[in-house]
Amino acid sequence: MIITYRLDDICPYMVWDNFHKVKAIFDKYNIKPLIGVIPNCKDEKLTKYEYLKDFWPMVKHLQEKGWVVALHGYTHEYHTQNSGILKMWKKSEFAGVPFKTQYTKINKGRAILAGFIGGVSGGLISYFLPFSSAVGVWLGDAFVGFTIALMISLVEEAMREAWITVIWNPKETRNIALGQKPIFFGSSKEADIYIPAKSGGTSPSLYASINIENGQIVFVDITNGQRSVLQNGNEIIIDNLKVLVNTK
Repeated sequence: MIITYRLDDICPYMVWDNFHKVKAIFDKYNIKPLIGVIPNCKDEKLTKYEYLKDFWPMVKHLQEKGWVVALHGYTHEYHTQNSGILKMWKKSEFAGVPFKTQYTKINKGRAILAGFIGGVSGGLISYFLPFSSAVGVWLGDAFVGFTIALMISLVEEAMREAWITVIWNPKETRNIALGQKPIFFGSSKEADIYIPAKSGGTSPSLYASINIENGQIVFVDITNGQRSVLQNGNEIIIDNLKVLVNTK
């Protein structure tokens, strides 16, 4: 028999005495649970609890010990009265929300986890965030997620002429087809690739953009207005992201 332990609503705001008691039991019996981490918690039912300043280093340490880290929503707030695919709950953060909004939130969440701990190891999980069709593609364990991503990647690659590979770390990458519409990098709502804003308000809301203009791949550094033409194999560093340019 295989028993899996799962802890949800892991975020900087928790009853930490209780968490450490549970953690001590897991450590004693060498249990590596699955934890659902809320990347940008704004749920008032949770933010009333004690804030842990060193939350992200702690999560990274747990992941290094073998705990499986999964994305648990984005802000953990109800936005609709939609029960989603599973019909288990009457409120949701994702179900009933436009696909593009869901997709953006999921990728922002992944970017936050990638920036702080190097990525997720267990897909996306939910218990009160009813699934929509958009969220469904993120379900499953790491192997299933990798297999789906690989199939999508192969199909996309056959259809595109030029694309970029965004690399958060060796295990967290994403391929994006290029066209006339710019791909934006930054922390604003316009950004296609989310880069968390730095504390103190010193980072720009948009760092850069990449698109195809007159048959050329054009990179624009929005922070200084500089434009450059990219070729196949070029690598760009945008904040802490590596971006690789690919063409057929």
